Amino acid sequence: TIDEINDLRIPAVVSLQEAANAQHMAVLSERGTIMRRFTGEVRRREFKNLGTSLQAAEDYLTRYEKLPHSNEEQKLWDEFRPSWKTWKGGVDQILELDRERTRLLAAGKNSSSPEIAELDENNTNTSLGNRDLFLISEAKVRQIIDYIQQQSVLHSQGAKQDATRGQLAIIAIFLGSALILGLLGIVISRNITRPLRRAVEVVAAISQGDFSQQMALTRRDELG
Repeated sequence: TIDEINDLRIPAVVSLQEAANAQHMAVLSERGTIMRRFTGEVRRREFKNLGTSLQAAEDYLTRYEKLPHSNEEQKLWDEFRPSWKTWKGGVDQILELDRERTRLLAAGKNSSSPEIAELDENNTNTSLGNRDLFLISEAKVRQIIDYIQQQSVLHSQGAKQDATRGQLAIIAIFLGSALILGLLGIVISRNITRPLRRAVEVVAAISQGDFSQQMALTRRDELG
């Protein structure tokens, strides 16, 4: 129904699309963290954006998860969730590596020290490995969105068909009522005009001297 589309399907698509957008932002920030020319404040901002985008995506997914789902939609969601968790696990690992890097720098380590270089290398490898995981989760969330949109189109078409059937039923009732009223009008008209016509014939005959004409009065109304 239209109410179902407005109350469930549109919020579902919006939540999933916003989650996908936030995931894209997280990926962009994640790639920024492995660019060696990004240092200092720029690097810290990329990591902050990464954490913020990741949390926003989680919030939108949670909002979607609370909505009612059809069996097929739930199946697609169950297939998506593991791929999301695997990708998110990689992002969490990147964030943890950055926290360790920040701790070492605060402890006096130089950015060119072997410990920092090892953390940067691990960060790069994790980010590169996470790209395929991102593509998998992105494809699965797109499957859910496409399914919901297809169902919305089908429900919309069904609602239009129901509305058309309702309109046809109203037209049929109207035409049927008009036909019945027309038939009643004919019957009533005949019951009135026949006695009147007979009365006119009798009066005309009497006016011409024929007093043998008579009317059978069986009615108890204005004509009888």
